[in-house]
Amino acid sequence: MTEEQPHTTVEIQTTGSRDERLEDKISAALLGGAIADAMGWVTEFVKTAKQLVTKLDTDQVSDFRSWEKKTGGRFNPYIDYVGAGEYSDDTQLTLCVARSIRPDGSVDNDYFAGTEMTSWLAYARGAGATITGAARALSAHKQVRWNDNFFTFRRAKGVFDYRFAGANGAAMRIAPIAMANPYDVSQLAREIWRNSIVTHGNPRAVVGALVYGRALAYVISDPSPRFDAFLSTLRDFTANISLPPNDEAMAHWRVVWDQGHLFSEFERELDSAKHDMLAAWHFFETDRKTPLRQVYQEFGCFAPATKGSATATVSAALAVFLRHGRNFEHAVIESVNMLGSDTDTIGAMVGSLAGAHAGYSGIPERWARQMQDFPYFMRVAAALARIAERTAEGPELRHLTDRVSDSRLPDVLSLAGASNVATGQRVHHEVLGTGTIMNVHVQPFKSRRGGSMLFIVVQFDSGQTCKFKFFRSEQRPVRV
Repeated sequence: MTEEQPHTTVEIQTTGSRDERLEDKISAALLGGAIADAMGWVTEFVKTAKQLVTKLDTDQVSDFRSWEKKTGGRFNPYIDYVGAGEYSDDTQLTLCVARSIRPDGSVDNDYFAGTEMTSWLAYARGAGATITGAARALSAHKQVRWNDNFFTFRRAKGVFDYRFAGANGAAMRIAPIAMANPYDVSQLAREIWRNSIVTHGNPRAVVGALVYGRALAYVISDPSPRFDAFLSTLRDFTANISLPPNDEAMAHWRVVWDQGHLFSEFERELDSAKHDMLAAWHFFETDRKTPLRQVYQEFGCFAPATKGSATATVSAALAVFLRHGRNFEHAVIESVNMLGSDTDTIGAMVGSLAGAHAGYSGIPERWARQMQDFPYFMRVAAALARIAERTAEGPELRHLTDRVSDSRLPDVLSLAGASNVATGQRVHHEVLGTGTIMNVHVQPFKSRRGGSMLFIVVQFDSGQTCKFKFFRSEQRPVRV
């Protein structure tokens, strides 16, 4: 099919300066990813339309919904009550990366690994085994640097080594790196490599993150991106993926990686990931009629062993974007209702790509204004646009938190054992600054082991809202 056909043409009509266009694209990409994450989180573990009807009394999610998520495992089960428009770990970690970006577009991975990742555990929502294992390893071994986090993590079928971690936990968070480096492909690739390996050791995870990041940067940077040039650029970029040159930190990581003698050779793993990524080009360039559900099937997006694979999910996100990216609403609804797949992460990537393509005016107002922390997303986007233009002064988002911080207030984490936690109480957090407690809830465990979970929702002055959770071994009363 030719690029002149409506569903294969990617065009943008823009007015105003590059500064205005850039901030518009970045704000729409950041907000679009969060919107799709919030909508796709609802459907993430729903496999059939019948299950969706039972869960939400609808056979399609087309707007934000309040819902309940059973979590905590077999021994400490509890219900996380999720409000309409609330986002999951995909967006939380995206914001963590954004706060870690320096004015020159590079990422302070020591800060990301040692501060953002470790503090995120207390307010994480919907996180998977790999990303949680990475954060716990960093918390347990404070001396470990970002390029030395070789850990093991437990899943249903056993304990796995970091070198096997090829899922999309890196790809789901790296959008701010693309936003901060839309005109510098070399730095974009280097920074995605470096940030990805903090949590994921398999080249498959990095290749997926790199291709998604390059795609997003292309849509952000080009005033009028075209279908054929977009795919040609991505294909060439994918084929030439390699470790960043002249990078001592990455060279050290590679040496340690190779010491895992029970694992496949690094280059073989990297070539395999690139091959699988490039195999998707058949569906992008020549096959435009196969139903998207079948395309997802071909990529392995429904199989339990591969549904979270970075190369598979990035391929799926690109497939949806290339077919429906001209219409943000349609693209998001299509991706978050592909039941049985990793709907929140694929949806978030589609939402960012389609958002960057459409601009803010292309995002339905009913979604934008109902989105949790909407003003904060706009503030983050403005800061990322200044970084992209290289006019930022200092790590602006961290400076914002510093300006609204009061360390004399009680640390929110210290309230885990408190017997008196009050709505309206002012608290402090080392990363997020000063905020106000908006809600307190205690939920006893329905198990013989007893205990309870304490939830504290804090609206921080900087603009982000977080729901902290604390396990209590005893069901002590809390006055609220």
